[in-house]
Amino acid sequence: MSKKYKKIFKLLTLSPTLFLPFTAISQSTTNPGGGNSAGQGSSQQGNGSTQTPAEPPKNAEDFDSFKEISETALKQMVTRAIDNFISWVDDQKQRAEKLEEDYQKKLSKITYFNLLLNYFKKNKDKLIENPSANELNVIFPLVVGTNRNVNISKIKYNNEDFNGVWAGLSHPTDYIAPLGEGTTFEVTEKNSVNSWNKKKLEESLKKYSDDLLSKFNSLIYNEADIPKIDKDYFLNLEDDPSQNRYKINPPNGYESWDQYIISKFKPRVSKFDLEKNIELTKEEEEQQNPQPQPTPPQNDNPTNDKPSDPVNTKEVSQGIPPLNPELKWNHNTGGDLVAKFNSNPDIFFFKNPVNTRYQYKVTEVKKDGGKYIATVELSDTVNTSAKRTYQSEVKVHENNKTAALTELTYKTISKVFVDLYKSLGIDEKLDYLKLESEVVADALFQIVNSGVQLINTESFVKNYGGVQNAYADDVSLNLVTSQVQNTKGFEDNLVELTLAATKTSTINNYPFYFQIVNALNTKKDRLKARITNNNEKITKELSEKGMDISQINTFFNNLETKIYKLRKSADLSTFNVIKWYERFIENIKVVSEELILLQKVIGEVKTSNTSSVSRTSSTISPGNTLAQEKNQSSEQNSNNETQKQAYNEILKRNKEETTANGSIIRGFGISLLAVGLLASIVNAFILVKAFTMERWKQYRKLSILLATSFVVAIIVGAILLILGL
Repeated sequence: MSKKYKKIFKLLTLSPTLFLPFTAISQSTTNPGGGNSAGQGSSQQGNGSTQTPAEPPKNAEDFDSFKEISETALKQMVTRAIDNFISWVDDQKQRAEKLEEDYQKKLSKITYFNLLLNYFKKNKDKLIENPSANELNVIFPLVVGTNRNVNISKIKYNNEDFNGVWAGLSHPTDYIAPLGEGTTFEVTEKNSVNSWNKKKLEESLKKYSDDLLSKFNSLIYNEADIPKIDKDYFLNLEDDPSQNRYKINPPNGYESWDQYIISKFKPRVSKFDLEKNIELTKEEEEQQNPQPQPTPPQNDNPTNDKPSDPVNTKEVSQGIPPLNPELKWNHNTGGDLVAKFNSNPDIFFFKNPVNTRYQYKVTEVKKDGGKYIATVELSDTVNTSAKRTYQSEVKVHENNKTAALTELTYKTISKVFVDLYKSLGIDEKLDYLKLESEVVADALFQIVNSGVQLINTESFVKNYGGVQNAYADDVSLNLVTSQVQNTKGFEDNLVELTLAATKTSTINNYPFYFQIVNALNTKKDRLKARITNNNEKITKELSEKGMDISQINTFFNNLETKIYKLRKSADLSTFNVIKWYERFIENIKVVSEELILLQKVIGEVKTSNTSSVSRTSSTISPGNTLAQEKNQSSEQNSNNETQKQAYNEILKRNKEETTANGSIIRGFGISLLAVGLLASIVNAFILVKAFTMERWKQYRKLSILLATSFVVAIIVGAILLILGL
């Protein structure tokens, strides 16, 4: 590395500020006033029903409150987005400092990250107060919150057409100034009434906010944005070299770095806003103007979270890699590998620590010149009929210790991930259906895919290779027992490396483990909505079976507290990442178990149509009907027993929670009682001594005040002690 780059890098990494001084759950219902009024009134048509004209669209009666709701929501989402982005850029900068090997590329990244931090810290307040005036075009929330009438328009921006955009009638919600020169507007429907109601507004603002937060980092930053040092711009030492300051001129064609940064994020944010505008208004328009079709059976519970398998394929996906079989160290003793395999097929291992649903098995080994070629069967351990075969060269490590440490490396990494799977109630086979939840299954599926990508990155492979080299002399091989010895330090370092890599990684711009925590929280919210929307029905059904809904409410409230704590701990910074993960896994296990218990007790809410069976005399005989009814009765009895067991477990956990809380209250009460009594005795002793003194009257007032305080402490302590019993 040249002296120039060494000096620059030192300045950037140790003191970047030298050259950059930083100056309520409810079920959706059809509501005539809650629709999109960008069109005319619609009519509903069912089987044989006649069309009835809808009321003309009009503004909601409480429309005057929409402005404050929209402006508040906008400020909150922009604040969160910027805060998250600043934290994320800091993390990316640290990763670049540690992992990027090309020094010119490293300097370019660190410089640009510092420029981004400078821009968003400096302009944060202005961006929050008025985003579009500062080129952050998040406009849609104000369109629907401040305009009683809108123009539905076709907008051509940045060479892309956006059809059906709701645009306000004045700046900035008309999009004209924010999108700037070169944008064309064509009004397709003028002065259309905005008939959104408050509920629709709040739901849409939440969707908009969730999407903005999940995509904000990628909207602001793209690796392609980074200009290259000595190509796109130059670092110039300022007039006084003793100040160790570098002046960073912006790339050619830009007057400032702020202008350059804005030119990158503005088109992406504008496109996002226009697309969300169309998406959120189109959803309502389709609801208001449905195509004539037979009326489907009414579903009174859209919140059922049914089991789902994201894999669900009859064949092993081609995306599952054909891994090389690697010879285990204790079988690398020379001789013919074909003969060894024929006498003992279990002599290979595969580097598959994360997606453990898939099993790799060598079925045949042949010698081809100086190489051994294995036929490998790759199968799905859940859907056992899904399998495929391939041929691959056997990898034989030259050094037995290298082979042993490589195999142990992947076993250790696998344990980290399998512990997470087990905390959710499944094993290494990853049978997503057993999670009893579509949302949790999808989240775990994303974690598995991201985990596979992570452990195969060049930096991760290099880092665990460094750990292997560091512990190679400490680890010993016992040929007699075929065991690898003295591995504690090696395994602990690998676990730390794996957890550090996952904790600093993101999925959809959120922390790695937040994915599963958020899914559990979503499942909780769906269960809450199910209870709320069907409270009378559920209460009645439980009461008929001798179950108390108040116990379910108590259990749910305790569960909400646990999930809140779990969410807070998902991205907790800690020096001991292993201890953090152990606690995190234990908390995941408790929350997952309790969600399933709750799910079993309240069950899937059935509609009046779900029990009906379509049958004709030509297809179902009386005998078949009796058999079907018998099976249904047997299944119902089984479900009732499962429900009863789950309810009993809820009662047990409620009691344990009450006991634990009582112990805390009791302990605090005892402490207060003891302090109060002891202090009262001391105070009485001092008061007696004061009688013999000349100025005892001065002590009397103070003593009475203290005595009163101590008596209060004794009374409160006694009350807490009684409550804790």
